[in-house]
Amino acid sequence: EMLAGQRATLVHRRRDYSLPVRLILALAERFTAADYVHAQRIRGLFTERFAAVFEHLDVIATPTCALTAQPYAKDALPHGVSDLPILDKTMRYVRLGNLLGLPSISTPAGYDQDGMPIGFMLTGRAWDEALLLRMAHVVERRVERRAPKFHRRLLPS
Repeated sequence: EMLAGQRATLVHRRRDYSLPVRLILALAERFTAADYVHAQRIRGLFTERFAAVFEHLDVIATPTCALTAQPYAKDALPHGVSDLPILDKTMRYVRLGNLLGLPSISTPAGYDQDGMPIGFMLTGRAWDEALLLRMAHVVERRVERRAPKFHRRLLPS
């Protein structure tokens, strides 16, 4: 779906995409229509299964990521980074909502031992965004908030 949406732009502006995005699009070019139909069938099966799960609970609570922010080598910044193990840990818990089209919200949940922020994610049943917003509001009111080590105030206090 991402490739189909970007194909016209990609032909003439491939270098405008970061290296990790170009890698994903190159992999997508290898998929066939049969692969896509098969994936949609699997998505349908998971959608049914999770609809049944949400008959017994309101939300699924997870960390937003399986790790906190990691430093990048300075020489990687101009071109981007493609580190699949870190990408896997970064995206691990967001896949459910992305695959099934379920609403999710991430809210601050504290800090690790190095002062890096930790996110708390709630994923809910389809069309129940209001519950997620209320729950995130409760969490945000109870969590300490710190300004990042490096920041610039753009608005007056």
